Amino acid sequence: MRTLFTKHLQNLEKPLNGNRGGVPGQFTEDDTDGDGVVSHTEFSGPADHFDRLDLNSDDVIEESEARRGPPGMVHLERGNR
Repeated sequence: MRTLFTKHLQNLEKPLNGNRGGVPGQFTEDDTDGDGVVSHTEFSGPADHFDRLDLNSDDVIEESEARRGPPGMVHLERGNR
């Protein structure tokens, strides 16, 4: 399970061509209606990952939450992966 979560986090950090101001690529892909948040129905990962990424428990993942990741996640510099 931890490996699956780590893989989804890596996808969240993967940039896409034309992504919005450094917003993680998977977030941009999941935000299908372009409203700047990812709802449960838009989210492509496992349900428990959604709950961990929704830091303020408002039932959507905001861009700032996607950038920060879940509590306890260590952010690595691009060159240190």
